[in-house]
Amino acid sequence: MGSDRPRAVARAANTAQECFTVESGKVLIGIVDQQIKNVKTLEKCMRACQDSKRKSDRVCKSAMYYEKEQECILASQNKGDSPGLYIEDENSIYLENACFAEEKETTATATMGRIEREKIGIL
Repeated sequence: MGSDRPRAVARAANTAQECFTVESGKVLIGIVDQQIKNVKTLEKCMRACQDSKRKSDRVCKSAMYYEKEQECILASQNKGDSPGLYIEDENSIYLENACFAEEKETTATATMGRIEREKIGIL
């Protein structure tokens, strides 16, 4: 009988690795919305990009990580927005955030999820 009851399924937040395309030796030149120093890992740079909307109200579409300098540069544009600025840089790792659109929809999605749960009697 319990199996006939509708269930709400909560989707977990995307992990950094699921959201980013990584390309070594590339950079989006001249687009710097935020420069962060002392970033120890590529994953921490990805996380900074993911968290930028929540922490500083900036959408991060891409980031560039410089491992030797431990520097992460966040950008509000990506190579699709500015293909002419996407160039070679052997020291940079380009990170494109595929989840930035979801960041804008989080509140709307949460509201719609609540409404759907109410409709099926879960709330």
